[in-house]
Amino acid sequence: MSPFVFPEFPSGSEARSLLSSVSAFLSAPELADRAGRGWLVACSGGADSVALLLAVVHASVSSGAEGPGGVRVEVACVDHGLREAAAGDVAFVSELAALLGVPFHTARLANAGNHVGENQLRDARYELFTRWQRERGLGGVLLGHTMEDQAETLLLHLIRGTGPRGLSGMRAIEGDRVRPLLMWSKSQLRAFLGACGVTWREDETNAGDRYLRNRVRHGLLEAMARENPRIVEALSRTAGLVALEHDAIVELAERELATRTVRLPGALESWPLERLLRWPPGVRAILLRRWWRDLSPEHGELRAAAVLEALEALGETGEGAWDWPGPVRLVADRGLLVMSRPAEAARVLATVTWDDSGTDLTTGSQLRYPQRGAGFSLRFVRPGDRLLRPDGTVVRCKKLLEEVPRGLRPFALALVDGQDRVVSLQFATPSDGALRVRLWAGALEIPAVV
Repeated sequence: MSPFVFPEFPSGSEARSLLSSVSAFLSAPELADRAGRGWLVACSGGADSVALLLAVVHASVSSGAEGPGGVRVEVACVDHGLREAAAGDVAFVSELAALLGVPFHTARLANAGNHVGENQLRDARYELFTRWQRERGLGGVLLGHTMEDQAETLLLHLIRGTGPRGLSGMRAIEGDRVRPLLMWSKSQLRAFLGACGVTWREDETNAGDRYLRNRVRHGLLEAMARENPRIVEALSRTAGLVALEHDAIVELAERELATRTVRLPGALESWPLERLLRWPPGVRAILLRRWWRDLSPEHGELRAAAVLEALEALGETGEGAWDWPGPVRLVADRGLLVMSRPAEAARVLATVTWDDSGTDLTTGSQLRYPQRGAGFSLRFVRPGDRLLRPDGTVVRCKKLLEEVPRGLRPFALALVDGQDRVVSLQFATPSDGALRVRLWAGALEIPAVV
């Protein structure tokens, strides 16, 4: 099988412009680290992804190295198991990969029946792409989404209801997923393939109306095109403008959130309520959503209704508690906002054996209660805990914590003896920074919470 040879495209031709555009995109400074590890091109065999694969491989050949920027290029194709023609699509991409001299990966999805929706199919496909990308040590997955795909996505978000983030459409760079063709139309990509002398596969289901995206494409978008023949460009441009403004607000929010106090990394953070309320309501919503995402990165989006409910109460009373996905809990009390993951009450943070000269956790005062050789543990306070005082009296920990803002109370630290009796209670105040508690046993310093 002879290797594929790219034609010589005239300077100023649309094909040359497309190749230059993809090459410049992949060479952008913000992709330098990813490009250094290489790319996995997702290719279904359709015109858009085939054009993307050719453009990326051309960038590799033109660089004189193994791939764009001296890295490798690989290709992947997924068979959803729903179409008889899918096996032919996989074979087509496999042959094209061989012609181009790039490694090929494929898999057939199991248990993908007719009840599976387009979003579930997409998620399963992306999961495979991400797995291959990471197993191969590649920098990202290249997707062949076009200007039309962007316009359809914007309309889909409008139909379902969305905010500024949804109106921004798809991003050219979104984590490991990279889309170099969002400013190019499907007709331009087909013209490019014609100039290359390369065919592609057609997915017959794209002509049907089973999926909402198809109904938007063939119904709503075509109707809008009768009013504005350049509606695809208009919608794509709108998404880009909204993205610019949304990103500017998000950057402001990130700078403001940098002032919050991280008390227990990944679990407990606080922020003065007045710093939130100084911003307009729209920025407040983004601030809370970004803060939540920092503590719950595994969840995609937080419902707008949940954020608005919290903002309304915060603006009126400055108090309240809300449980969000993660699980993450937001508590407002005494002018302090606290966002946290659940305190693991049963978790032992540290275990030490004390001698006669043990010292208190943070104050350095002498502990009078430990007996020689007694084992002590540090854990979060639990409901019903009582503090054992040196004189033998006890007091409820709950009572001692009444002056502490509610959001911080679950993270109070208890030093307990071998009988699980609390002999020392440590907690953060609003002015405290991170929980930096250390236990001392003689001359040995043992970090308990870092």
